[in-house]
Amino acid sequence: MITVWPSLYRPADGQRVPARALFARVASPRAYARREDVPRWSGAEFQEGYRSLANVLRLSWLVLDFDKGATAEQIDRTFGDLAGLAHTTWSSTPDLPRWRVALVLSRAVDREEHDRVWRAGAAHAERFQLAPDYAARDASRAWALPARHDVDHYEHLELTGALFDVDAALTTFPKPEPMPEPTRERGDDSYEHRVERARCYLAKMPGAISGSHGHATTFRAALAMVRGFGLEPDDALALLVQIHNPLCQPAWSLPELRHKMKQAYQRARVPFMYVADRRRDGRAA
Repeated sequence: MITVWPSLYRPADGQRVPARALFARVASPRAYARREDVPRWSGAEFQEGYRSLANVLRLSWLVLDFDKGATAEQIDRTFGDLAGLAHTTWSSTPDLPRWRVALVLSRAVDREEHDRVWRAGAAHAERFQLAPDYAARDASRAWALPARHDVDHYEHLELTGALFDVDAALTTFPKPEPMPEPTRERGDDSYEHRVERARCYLAKMPGAISGSHGHATTFRAALAMVRGFGLEPDDALALLVQIHNPLCQPAWSLPELRHKMKQAYQRARVPFMYVADRRRDGRAA
């Protein structure tokens, strides 16, 4: 089952319909004059059909967008062993084919599980050199039904492989533990001084450039703030927004920066204060 709305601007009018309706639309997309007129769909079920993140009850689909371009052959090679569908989107052109891939999950997931399953799907795509749109991973996101202009280029694929393994994805991306409160160490290097040192250190780090390992660059910046200097989350995020983000092309959204910071805090294996303690060891920070 999927949820369908008459338009993006009518979030209270969601109706549950069989998934076969989506497969039929992929094979025979309707033509629309404006993108705003295209109905929306979601693989989530919402409380009383009202689309919002708080109302997400469960999700049975994983959807990935590839706006930086991909060929039908790349999509088939990456997802051909899975079950679902794929089609070019409204903004796709022959010179830059943009694809949307919708995969059927092996079981329904809640909001927290969806984020981890989505990251597993994105990691799978990246192993095949595809670049998923990380800004389009919201569990409550509504997608335009397959549609086309009066005259344009449209491609689609029906994926007839296995269901996307939810439990394997959750094992690969385990639930993060709550962020502990950083311990402010006593000594001659006060916390306020450490924040200023972190500010100067971050200003010397490079910004992230899309297509040039930008995710890794920003992860290293976040790592230096939350672990290297042991800053509290709010202070680390503020420095990333004020200093690092203006150097990035394109700039990150606030949720993306917060996600990078949490990843650095929770998943990195380097010790806390690994940058701040250099001065005590006789090295410059």
